[in-house]
Amino acid sequence: MKKITLLLLFVTVFGYSQGRSISLSKKIKEPYVTMNGDTLKVGSIILFKEGTNHDGGFKYVQLLNNFNEPLRQADSRSAFQKQEIKFFKEQNGSYYLFTKFYCANIEAALNKEEIQVVKSK
Repeated sequence: MKKITLLLLFVTVFGYSQGRSISLSKKIKEPYVTMNGDTLKVGSIILFKEGTNHDGGFKYVQLLNNFNEPLRQADSRSAFQKQEIKFFKEQNGSYYLFTKFYCANIEAALNKEEIQVVKSK
């Protein structure tokens, strides 16, 4: 029974550790300049286009829980939604934008055209 409990605990901790590492990073409110020279600011509007996975899901956009922790990749139902950027975070040299419901790796999502900047404040 102890082994089963420890195994279950290990699986649970490992499963949530992927998203929690970015959630522990400090929020950044300063504008972010992309490699293309575009400036993203808090309040900018992002359009989530179509996902690039074979099933229509997203590779670089994740759904968030109520604690701004990424849960899983966004599916095709997230396509063509507009969201306002709330803040940014940095992890291992990659920058992420956070909206009310989504987290996206900025450069990768822009390069694969999973997101598009609609309007900047």
